[in-house]
Amino acid sequence: MPMLDLAVRFQDTYRVRLGDLPAKNRPRALTDQLRVTAPGPEAPAAFAEVYGSVDNAGVQPWEDEKSNDRFQVYLPITALPIWIMPGNVLDQWWEMYKGKVCDRRCDGQVETLTKVACMCEPDMKARAGDKNQCSPMTRFSIMCPEVESVLGSGSLVTHSLIAAETFPAALWLAGPWLSKNVPVAATLRTITHKGRTTFTFPTIEVGGPVDRTPELDAGHRPAQIDAGASHPPALETGSQRSGPPPAAPPVPFDESNELIVDRDEALAIKAEAMGAGLTAADVARVVGEVTGGSTNVITKVLKAQIKQVEDALVAAAHSAAVPA
Repeated sequence: MPMLDLAVRFQDTYRVRLGDLPAKNRPRALTDQLRVTAPGPEAPAAFAEVYGSVDNAGVQPWEDEKSNDRFQVYLPITALPIWIMPGNVLDQWWEMYKGKVCDRRCDGQVETLTKVACMCEPDMKARAGDKNQCSPMTRFSIMCPEVESVLGSGSLVTHSLIAAETFPAALWLAGPWLSKNVPVAATLRTITHKGRTTFTFPTIEVGGPVDRTPELDAGHRPAQIDAGASHPPALETGSQRSGPPPAAPPVPFDESNELIVDRDEALAIKAEAMGAGLTAADVARVVGEVTGGSTNVITKVLKAQIKQVEDALVAAAHSAAVPA
């Protein structure tokens, strides 16, 4: 029986990083190369076996005074398929280090190590590239399903301010499934912006719910990860949805137009459709066809049309399930 007052989190077995450590007394220079580091060579080697390595260099020794990782591999990819797992997966702070020691860890208001007011420079732009100022530190727990020999999870570690701003939004998009203890498929992608300044940052593109966990042994795939919560059932004509609808978003839905279908009901219908095998693009196409192309956003469908939309999604899911 778990301790009910503790948040569930996965233990890191590897870390995914962007680019290189800076040379001494130089600002951090990011590249779009994904780099996997770990205390031992096994996890980096498993990634190299699946994706290869830059210049076929393979696993290399690595040492960082702020980390226990001792091995690394550079991957020749800029997009990595990942799963977002239920539990406590996002950790964000403003941090400043002195050598190996974290000297300051702020949430933007309180310095949590000393319980005093945040001491970070108020101007965020003034903090950039200054090792004597707080840097955004985002740690996002992920699982890489294509690297099946590494069953544990890892974490993406980034100092990107863009990531600090956008990762919580990605987690919000995945929230309806994560709240039901269903992992969510996504893509970790690096993007390089080229303009007056050139910089690289990571993004997380949220897909849909994961149906199954990785193979644990030959010929056996366990059922969906579940801690007692029900998953969206497959669509059937005339069936009644069971279980609570997906969690409501933190920003209240504008219900001023009473002709628009309830948001929770619309999201539940979309979750069922995707659980039955349709993609988000399929759902958008069907909704657009039923509504005459006026909208492909299911939460904006008129109440008078929602039955037609649901019946059309049932038919589309059935067609997708029947081989041609």
